[in-house]
Amino acid sequence: MIWKPKKGHKPSHLNDFAWFRFTPRRSTPRNRQSGSPIDALLLRHPIPPGKRWHPTRPALTLAPPKLTPTLQRYPQPALLPKPPEPSFPTGDDLWPIAAEEIAQAIRHRSELADWAAYDSPIKDDLIRSLCETFGVNHARPVSSGSLAVELALRSSGVGPGDGVVVAAFDYPGNFRAVELLGARPVLADIDPDRASMSATSLDEIAGSDVAKSVKAVVVSHLFGQPADIARISQRCHEHGWTLIEDACQVSGMRIGGQPAGCFGDVATLSFGGSKPLTSGGGGAVLTDDDAIAARLRSLADRPSDAFGISTFQAAVLLPQLKKLADATIAREARVAELLQSLSSRLDRWQRVAAPAESSNDDVGCHYKIAWLVADESTRDHVIRLGQSNGVPLGQAFRSMHRSSPRRCDRPVPLNHSRQFGDRCVLLDHRAIASADFNADRLADRIAEIAEEAEQR
Repeated sequence: MIWKPKKGHKPSHLNDFAWFRFTPRRSTPRNRQSGSPIDALLLRHPIPPGKRWHPTRPALTLAPPKLTPTLQRYPQPALLPKPPEPSFPTGDDLWPIAAEEIAQAIRHRSELADWAAYDSPIKDDLIRSLCETFGVNHARPVSSGSLAVELALRSSGVGPGDGVVVAAFDYPGNFRAVELLGARPVLADIDPDRASMSATSLDEIAGSDVAKSVKAVVVSHLFGQPADIARISQRCHEHGWTLIEDACQVSGMRIGGQPAGCFGDVATLSFGGSKPLTSGGGGAVLTDDDAIAARLRSLADRPSDAFGISTFQAAVLLPQLKKLADATIAREARVAELLQSLSSRLDRWQRVAAPAESSNDDVGCHYKIAWLVADESTRDHVIRLGQSNGVPLGQAFRSMHRSSPRRCDRPVPLNHSRQFGDRCVLLDHRAIASADFNADRLADRIAEIAEEAEQR
């Protein structure tokens, strides 16, 4: 495969590469010598003696070549304008957690010589803090939550031909991680009261023909409410399935007095750029199983950490972990205040995963607040209105219920997953993290958006 300029056009500038077509050609001694676009161009159109090429010349200095029928059949994709950042809220006091301590930690770490070291003591401090916070024996920081799910699957022994149960409505990266390993996703439906995997649906899968191929189950906690983790864990134990608990969205949630992330055979966290617990990127794998931890080390140590996070990321996570419990309770109090203010004003919106009363034993963790609206077109209109009014409303996951049978098994009905994929609207948690948060004011704006969407 080499780069070939459009027939009849002699490129005169590096910017003309935008008009090249990637054309497969037979590999011959004559054309095998050029492998890159620049090499291909220089071979066909050498630079005259005494002339220089200026690849940094602004792209608008030359007019693009006239389109030909060939290029019209293969048009260049249009560049869509980037949507504006929501103007609401401005200034946060609940996110990121411990903002002042984060700034101090970065300044302090930058003054030390170990910030660029492969092995810094602060990374060991982070591992100990993760183990203490989430009640596990082993923690492995990694470069993303998506990678954490993949490593959890690999460490659990999942491989080609194995079945892995995932909810049809869930983070799509979990489905793709299963495919990446050559395993086969087995789709379960969700519980509409929890927006996560239905334990009843898992029971039906256990009695189906595909049960014999199942190796593991990936279950996520979503939209502030825990999955039915006790019942799902019991079913996995009965069938010898490895339970992978995806706690990427709910760092700080407590279920029956225990932190989310300690119920599975292995669990995952995300420290992504908008997560409640954040370092701008990164994640972690948690487990109490010594064998899983050993397999994880064999995957990651090469001998340096192949998937590790930076010293600065570790430094900004430590102060957040110390304040995680108090910050989660404070955020949930604001969520409850907002939902109470909206309780009689969103008649046509169905609240998803309503939070229970926070206590020492049960504490929610809302990364997103979710509602179901009338239909897909209403959802899209609500999101557009939210963006134009500075309210961070967005679309939920795309349901995987339409996935081809060649990619996955669908042994149970997926009706709730389909509804959530088409009708779910999400409010980002940063909307309630503003230093000048006012539940009634935010509720007024959401109610106005709902009313305008109904009148269209």
